[in-house]
Parts: sequence; C-alpha cells; structure tokens
Amino acid sequence: LGAAALAPRDARACGGAFWSVEDVTLTGEIDAQRTLLVYEGGIVRHFVQVAYSGDPKAFAWIYPLPENPEPLEEVADGDALFSMLDEMTKPVFHVTVFHESGDSGGGCSFGCGAAGDSAGLNGQDLDGGSDGGVTVWGGGQVGVFDYVVITAPSIDPMQTWLSDNGFAVPADALPVLEHYVAEGFYFVAMKVDAEASGVAGEASTSTVLFRYPDTRRAYTLHMASIGAAPDTDVVLYVVADARVDASPYPTLQIDPADLQATVSGSTYAVNYDEVFD
Repeated sequence: LGAAALAPRDARACGGAFWSVEDVTLTGEIDAQRTLLVYEGGIVRHFVQVAYSGDPKAFAWIYPLPENPEPLEEVADGDALFSMLDEMTKPVFHVTVFHESGDSGGGCSFGCGAAGDSAGLNGQDLDGGSDGGVTVWGGGQVGVFDYVVITAPSIDPMQTWLSDNGFAVPADALPVLEHYVAEGFYFVAMKVDAEASGVAGEASTSTVLFRYPDTRRAYTLHMASIGAAPDTDVVLYVVADARVDASPYPTLQIDPADLQATVSGSTYAVNYDEVFD
C-alpha cells in the first residue's frame, strides 16, 4: 500500500481535471482519488475511483495510460471494493496494559511486517504513436462519462484538439501533458454526460476500470496536480508478483517507537493517524 497526500501550490488527482470551456462560470474540483493496479497474466486491471464536487456538467477528466485500453467498464460498487482494501491493509494494534503491581509487564507493543523484494515502477518504452495530428483510437460511454482515447505526436496538436473539443487547458498543465505525450502515452479524455449527471454542487463518486497490456508499469502521479483541491489524498494499491517500489518518490516507514496508546478504563486510543499525517 502506498499513500500520498498531495499539496499543490495552487488549487488546481492521477488523471487531471479540465473544466469545460462551454461555460466558464461552471467550477468544481477533485477531492480524492483511490487507485488499484492489478498486474496478472500480462494484463493490467486499473481501477480508479474519483470523487469530485461542483457542477457535474463542467467536469472533464483526462487520464494517461501506458497502453491503449480495452473499452472502459464502470465498477458498480467501487466503494465496497476500496472499503475492502482499506480493511485488509489497515494497521492492527494489540495493546497490553501493564499494572503497577508488575502483574503483566509494560506498555504497548506494536508489530511491523517485513518488507518483501522490491520491483521498480519501470518497463519498456512504447512503440506506436501517430503521424500528423491527433489520432482517435475509439470511445464510448462508461457510467456518467462520455470518452475517447487519443494519442498525439506532440503537445501542440494535443492542445488544439482539447481546446476544439471543449477542454479548458490551463497553462501550467501543458508541461505535464507534454511529458506524457513525449513518453508515448494514450490519453482517455472524458466528460460527464449532462443527462446522466447529478445535481450541481453535490459531491459525486465514480469508479472506472481500464484494462490494457502489461508492457510497462507506471502510475501517472504528475497528472494529480491538475484540477485537484489544495489538499488531495491519493491512495494507491498495487497487486503484483513482488513488492512495488515507488522510486523516485520518498518512501517513509513509521517507526513503532513513535506510536503510543492512551488507555482509559477498558478502552484505548492510538496516535497512528497523527504520526502518519
């Protein structure tokens, strides 16, 4: 389990939020993202749950992927999936209370599991690409989203296509998009279907499943800075044949010595959340 709390300098999750240019008065933001990557049998199952608030008609979403995905699927009960993952991976504490008489020994003990072998998030370069302008590889509808899959040979035709199709592209998003264009990524460009959207101002959550060949392993965290709330939690779960290393991002492991329990009668509270934050 890797968890990152992002604090962009501007109020601007993996997938960037781009607001519709059809009505510049409509606003919104991404509040949180949870992602599950499952590497198995040469296929990646890439689940993304995004929570956004604001006017649904304004919400547009661009998600880079290392390969051309199969038709997208909506996960009917994404909350149950991620709640199960949260429950399976959360820390468990066993608190032993020692009495002053010396009947039971002392303090609170916390255990840590050993880390397995590490496998980096790297892989093969992608062949492919397209000549000329933007190539549209397919599209459809998934949940409340209409989407198309595109590639571009450079940032200029990409920017033109996005603008022509109603995506507001802020200037500070261009270097991020250019990075993934240069890496040969596919882009899933999504907009909320106005007829399928909810009520303006209400928070909405949707879980989408991408499937694509396991040619290289990457998580597009840079896109998380676009269209996110000032403090956006991004939680990433990975299921693979080895432990995944998040290099070059710093990896922190909590020192059990920093954990403490406060006991009151038969109940206790642990400061794990405070130490984690």
